[in-house]
Amino acid sequence: LAALAADLLDDEALRAQAIAALAVADHPETPQLLLARYPALNEAEQQAVLGVLASRASYAHALLDALVEGRLAPREVTSFVARQIDSLGDAQVSRRLRELWGEVRPASQTKQEQLARYRALLTPDRMRTASPARGRRLFAQSCAACHKLFGEGGSVGPDLTGSQRTNLDYVLENLIDPNAIVGRDYLMTLFQTTDGRVLHGMVLREDDQVIEIRTPTEQLLLARDEIEVRQASTLSLMPEGQLDRLSEQEVCDLIAYLASPQQVAAPSAEASE
Repeated sequence: LAALAADLLDDEALRAQAIAALAVADHPETPQLLLARYPALNEAEQQAVLGVLASRASYAHALLDALVEGRLAPREVTSFVARQIDSLGDAQVSRRLRELWGEVRPASQTKQEQLARYRALLTPDRMRTASPARGRRLFAQSCAACHKLFGEGGSVGPDLTGSQRTNLDYVLENLIDPNAIVGRDYLMTLFQTTDGRVLHGMVLREDDQVIEIRTPTEQLLLARDEIEVRQASTLSLMPEGQLDRLSEQEVCDLIAYLASPQQVAAPSAEASE
C-alpha cells in the first residue's frame, strides 16, 4: 500500500484522491508519506493533508512531532485543525497540542448563539448583496493594524492570505470567539509593573534590558527592572466583539472581502459614503 500511495501522491492528477483515500485506513506509513510531500503541495492539498493527520491520534502525534522538528510551523496548523485534534479525545495528544500549539477551549453558550445568528444572516442570497470593495475599507479600519491580507497590513497577528478564508465557520469562530482557540505564538502575557500598572500584551522581542510588547491598543517598551510579575495568559491579543459595532450589511461586506480569492479594488470616495 505504501508504494502504491507514494506513486499516487506523486501524480498531480490523482493526488487529491490519494490523500482522501489515505484518510480511510489506518496505516503507520501514512503520516510520513504525507509530511514528506507537504512542502511541495498547493494550499488546498496541504489543508487536506492536515485534515488527514488530525483524524487519528497516531497521525496527530506525527503532526505534533513535525512541529517539534520544524517541518511544520505552528501558523500552518489552523484553529480548525487544532479543534479537530483536540476532539480526538486523547489526553496525551491534547496535552502536546497545548504545549506546542496553544489553547483550545469550547465556545460559551452566548458565543454559540452569536455564531448561529451570523450563520443565519450570511446566506448565499444575502451575500449576493455584499461588496468586497466596501469590505476592504472595513478591513483596513478594523483588522489591518494586526493582520496582513494580500500583502497589506500589519504583522502582529497571523497573515490571513493563506488561511481558510472561504470556510465561513472558521472565519466566524475567529471573529466572534478569538480566545477559544489561540495559537501559542499569539498568546498574551500579563505584566505587573512597579508603578502599579497591569498590562496584557504579546511579546514582540526582548533582551537583557527591555521587553517590547503589543497591547490591543499600542506598542510599548518595558524596562526589565520595572516588571514585578510576568505571567503567561491564555487570552488572544485579538479583542472580542469585532462584529458587534458593524451593521448587518457591513458584516456581509467584510466577510465577502475576507473570502475574496484575490485583492479587490478599493471603493471610490462616493461608494464609501
